[in-house]
Order: sequence, then C-alpha cells, then structure tokens
Amino acid sequence: MVQMQRKSYSCSRDSLYRRYVTLPVYESLDQLHSGEMVVKWKKATLHLSLVVLAVVAVVAVALGILWSGVLNARGSAKEYDLTLVILPSVQYNSSLAQPSYFVLHDGILLSASNITVPSRTLVKLTIIDYDSGGDANLSTSFTRVQGTVGGIEEVVIGTPGAMIPRDQLALNVTSLPASIIAHTFTVPQLGINIPVPSTSVVIAYLYFNQTGTYTWQCMVPCGAGNGYAGAMDTPGWMLGQITVI
Repeated sequence: MVQMQRKSYSCSRDSLYRRYVTLPVYESLDQLHSGEMVVKWKKATLHLSLVVLAVVAVVAVALGILWSGVLNARGSAKEYDLTLVILPSVQYNSSLAQPSYFVLHDGILLSASNITVPSRTLVKLTIIDYDSGGDANLSTSFTRVQGTVGGIEEVVIGTPGAMIPRDQLALNVTSLPASIIAHTFTVPQLGINIPVPSTSVVIAYLYFNQTGTYTWQCMVPCGAGNGYAGAMDTPGWMLGQITVI
C-alpha cells in the first residue's frame, strides 16, 4: 500500500493577491500611495484638459461668429446697387408729357429728385432707358464715359426695341456717337458722365469718394421748348441731387 504524503503549503497573503487579484498589486504601501498619486494626477490632468477644450471651443465659436460678421459686412459693403429707369412721355402737366428719371427700388419706381449713395464703396449703376432720341450736336465732352472704373460702361446689346445699329456699339465702350445718345447721367462736380443710348440698358461701376450733396443732370436737351425747359429744369425729371454719405 502506497502511502500518500500530505504536503503542506504555506500561502502568504501577498501570494494570494499576486495569483488571484487582477487589480494592480503594489509591493509596498509607499508604492500604493505613489499609485494613488498617479491616478489623482491623471484625473486632474483629464479635468484640466476638458476645461481647456471647452474654453477653446467657446473661443472658436466666438471667433467664427465674429469672422462671419466681418465677412457679411465686407460682402454688404463690397457693392451697392443703384438702378435708374428713364421713362418717355410722363405727364408733366395737363398738356405736356416729358421724359423722366426714376429710382427703381424693390420693384417700385421712386422719384429721382434725391438720390443717396454710400461713399468709398463700389457702386453698380444700372440705367434702363425706355426712351429714344439723339442729338448729333451734343458736345463731345458728353459723349465720352467719365468717372467710372476703367473709364468704361457696358451697354447691353439686344434690348427689346433697341434702335442702335450693332456695328456702332461694343459691349464695353468709352464713348458713343452723339446721334444715338438719348440721355446722360452727369454729375459735373464729380467728373462723372454716363451717356445712355436710345432704348438700352447701361451698366457702369464707380466710386463716390467725396461726401456731400451734388447736382446730377441730363445734358441732352430733351425738355420742352428749346429742349432746356420743362423736364430739363425740374428736379426729379432730368435733374436732381445726389447725396454721398
């Protein structure tokens, strides 16, 4: 009969921890304390990181809103649209019809007696002319485009009812034949002159850099009598004021 010798094993508390405890086992109390400090430091670092990220996020949003406002401001100041419409045969009095300028704003025709534009801003001026006519004796100083960006204006070819021969007109012009100029938009004090052909659309870009109030007028005699009465000397018809603010 074989006798089984019973062996006794001593198992220390540390060895039990080493064998069965999956959590970190520390060799000493000092190491435990050190580990606790590491954990606390990591938690503090995590909290600080979260705070920093939150601050960065808030600052980024604020900067985004600010930059968006700057871009919107720049976009709105980049270009100002001014549209003028010339209508023929507007009733001037009980017995007389005359051509007249109007300001087109939100689809409504308003009086052109007082026009306001911003200073130091690119202005896109569009003139829609439904009138016809011309004066072969018009001074050459009013047949030239003056005061616009590049010294040119764009004339839209193919406007319904246009009376302008295509071979006399390019898209961008620096001057026009006097015989086809029905009206002008002229601001003498600012050196601006924009000749407007019969039944056409003219687009010009310009800057008004001097603040103040100036007189605009048409230099083609298109009024009553000798051409210089009626609409030619009545504010809101073929002359008026333009205020640069």
